[in-house]
Amino acid sequence: MTAIRWPWRHAPTHHRQVLMRRVGRAGYAAYGAIHLLVAWLAVQIAFGGSDRSADAGGALATLAGAAFGRVLLAILTVGLLLLTLWRLAEAVWGEPGHGGHPGTKRRLTSIAQAICFAALTATTARTVLSDRAPSSGHSEQRATSTALSLPGGRFLVGAIGVGVVALGIGMLCYGLLRRFERAMQLDRLGHRARRAVLAVGAIGHVAKGVAYGIVGVLLTISAVTYQPHHSRGLDQALRVLAGQPHGRVLLCLVAFGIGCFGVLCFVRARYQRR
Repeated sequence: MTAIRWPWRHAPTHHRQVLMRRVGRAGYAAYGAIHLLVAWLAVQIAFGGSDRSADAGGALATLAGAAFGRVLLAILTVGLLLLTLWRLAEAVWGEPGHGGHPGTKRRLTSIAQAICFAALTATTARTVLSDRAPSSGHSEQRATSTALSLPGGRFLVGAIGVGVVALGIGMLCYGLLRRFERAMQLDRLGHRARRAVLAVGAIGHVAKGVAYGIVGVLLTISAVTYQPHHSRGLDQALRVLAGQPHGRVLLCLVAFGIGCFGVLCFVRARYQRR
């Protein structure tokens, strides 16, 4: 019996795979654009040239103030929505071309990614409608403050902080071990181009892992000290990094890594495995 490999059971297999490949490409291109904007904001913070938040909200606010910003934001919203739907489809039916149903680990990973992309899609959509992005840093601080006020809230926030640190370590290892290569068809590239993509991908994942690790540490500090102002997300993490000895250099290195992750998203949009 032929395995059903994609959700549209009554459509030709080739057409299903072509459609979902295009959905994934559009989504990853949008995701890459946001990372490039965040990297640019981080560089500006390193040199004291910006008071924007160095996170997705700040990146969207920057784009909203540019010429044709609302049009570009609308395109990003569609792309991120497609990426969310693609991850949900993977959670239910598995990856195109791999056959069978996804295992529990892959299913949970796809669901978690879909939730993150859905939140980013909602933020982008609100920016389109209001011409400015909500302050994600202050939202996270309010959420932490609310959580700390609950019974057992300090334990909950601390556990989340430890989990975010673990996520950062996992992303760092994912990059160093070059696991991201499995999701792309890099055999279509020449030897030098393939090596360059692997280097860019490793640097990008390591940089994001470091950033997530700092966010997790700050969340844990908030739980221990009962001070929610420490938990303002990626922007706060990067500003803490900038305040360290040689902070400007460190922040520029992390910004370079986040930019590399954005470039990898564009490469993945082109060479996503079928």
